[in-house]
Amino acid sequence: STPTSSWHRFESDHVVLTTDVDRTRGRALITDVEKFRTTLSRITGIAFEDASPKIHVFAFSRQRDYERASRSSGSLGFYTTKPAGAVSMLSLEDGDESWTKNLGAQVLRHEYTHHLLHQYSPMEYPRWYDEGFAEYVSTMEFDGSQVILGKVPVRRLIALRAQGDWLTTEQLVESRGRYLGRMGSGLSRDEDKYRVGIHHQYAQGWLVVHFLNHTQRFRAGIGPYLAAVADGASANEEVFEQHFGADYSEFDQALRNYWADRNLSYATVDMTGQFPVFDVQHEELTPEESGAVVYMAKHLSGRLQKDEIKAADQAFAADAGSRRADDPSKEVG
Repeated sequence: STPTSSWHRFESDHVVLTTDVDRTRGRALITDVEKFRTTLSRITGIAFEDASPKIHVFAFSRQRDYERASRSSGSLGFYTTKPAGAVSMLSLEDGDESWTKNLGAQVLRHEYTHHLLHQYSPMEYPRWYDEGFAEYVSTMEFDGSQVILGKVPVRRLIALRAQGDWLTTEQLVESRGRYLGRMGSGLSRDEDKYRVGIHHQYAQGWLVVHFLNHTQRFRAGIGPYLAAVADGASANEEVFEQHFGADYSEFDQALRNYWADRNLSYATVDMTGQFPVFDVQHEELTPEESGAVVYMAKHLSGRLQKDEIKAADQAFAADAGSRRADDPSKEVG
């Protein structure tokens, strides 16, 4: 079919972005990802070496086009790792409400955090911290050289407001590497509890990470606790209290008070002189190249269906043919 919009490809040192938003917004998005990567390295103290393949991001201007390409109805974006490298697809369409703006970009930051930390961090994180920290940094905002951390991921507010369904600190912490609701977690027999458990693992994971990082009493214990658990210490109450100075019950109450206070602070990171000049290459895709974009996204992410292979082959052949016609000296593999 004929593409209904013009596609652009942007490439930086660590990202390849293919998108049908306008050139200005596309350049801003890929620069944002590079700034995010630089800031994440600074706040975690982890050096992200450049040896890995670039992440491929396919960003759709319309939600329905993203859903059709990803076969992910109702989601805003996804990320996966394949032999050829990491791939993300997301929607950049804002909803009618102000809180829905930039949700697709937040999903990308969340997933890119997993990509970087799982690849470069020397330790394996407990699931609540892994998801909570990714949520915490997903709302990062840039104001020149100042980086703002700690804004609420609004999509988690529904779960946080349902305090009657909150997980206990014991449930959250002792889930270890599991997603709550999976077999063996104690919530798996009840479908409603399964969904609630997953939502609260993300939402409360964010709140606990925010609470720990923004509370002087607890902040110093984060690194030593994560290191101890990664080194094989039991994720139990004794180890938790040893590092944070509070047992589960005391922490439960302190966390509820923190949320009830609603005075959640932001943190500011000064990145003056830390951002390099990001070299971004841009090309506007031809109609033939644009026609192959969705199939390429599906192919790289492992979502190409059997009944789409013929159409994909035709789109790739048309793209290759147009390239030969543009420059007969170039070989197209």
